[in-house]
Amino acid sequence: YNCLLNMCASGSLTPQEREIAAGLLSKCNPIAVKCRLSFTEFVKEFWDEVPGAGKLVWNWHLGVFCRELQIASERVFQGLPKEYDLILNVSPGTSKSTIWSILFPAWAWTRMPSARILTASHTDDLVLDLANKARHVIKSERYRGYFPRIVLRYDQDTKGYYANTLGGDRKTCTVAGKSPTGFHGHILICLPWEIPII
Repeated sequence: YNCLLNMCASGSLTPQEREIAAGLLSKCNPIAVKCRLSFTEFVKEFWDEVPGAGKLVWNWHLGVFCRELQIASERVFQGLPKEYDLILNVSPGTSKSTIWSILFPAWAWTRMPSARILTASHTDDLVLDLANKARHVIKSERYRGYFPRIVLRYDQDTKGYYANTLGGDRKTCTVAGKSPTGFHGHILICLPWEIPII
């Protein structure tokens, strides 16, 4: 199943292979398949699982956020070196924290369960709040139903540092306080300016 999804997402299948894969995948939850292959679809499906997010009002800039994050992260998922750092510089109130720091890490695990994610902010309160909201999404009934392989470890499940049973984790730190020294990440998200570095 995961192998087929990865091959479909990478575009490495011939049209005939893609048809066979589509037939096999159609026996699975098609919404889960769509969410796993498209970060945009994941955001639309899981927005309501984010505590306090309010109603989703889709706008063009949300599509840009999702598309750019997916383009950059596909290289990470394939084990390729990054081509560039992805920097976001937009006004407050544009849903950047919800998409970049809450929903994106939850989606990344659907594609690469072993992804190690480091998140930083200028305040401990903010980085913990965002990590906890992502954890809430991951623990939601919908997420667990769509992605049953992603299970948080019982022995590492705190607001500031949680891990899944497949080797992935999310660690929080502050830019001027708690140091991430000794921790390594596939994905680094810095929130003083909402700067994910993939």
